[in-house]
Amino acid sequence: MPSLPPKHTWVNTDEGVE
Repeated sequence: MPSLPPKHTWVNTDEGVE
């Protein structure tokens, strides 16, 4: 898992990123 901001945890489903 890349070092992404906490906000990306919920947006990951929309982005399609695990």
